[in-house]
Amino acid sequence: MKLLAVTVLVLTICSLEDQLRRQECVHVQALLSQHFQTAADYGKDLVDTAKGSELQAQAYWEKTQEQPTPLVWKAGEDLVHFTDLEAPAPAAQ
Repeated sequence: MKLLAVTVLVLTICSLEDQLRRQECVHVQALLSQHFQTAADYGKDLVDTAKGSELQAQAYWEKTQEQPTPLVWKAGEDLVHFTDLEAPAPAAQ
């Protein structure tokens, strides 16, 4: 009879220990799932921020390309006019 009681006690302890381990695994899985979800959300936010910065940089680049163009054309025209000046006539001997 004592052997039966000890056997039931050991089986009960093993069963409780197994349930406890399963609960710990579920807790760890939930924790990891939450961690990966947070990391994924952070990555999405980072991509959105990078896209916004990229669009701002592209707009700035286009603006800087448009602004100096008239100045470059004017400088080119001034250079052409400067080089078109007639050279003085050679002195008569």
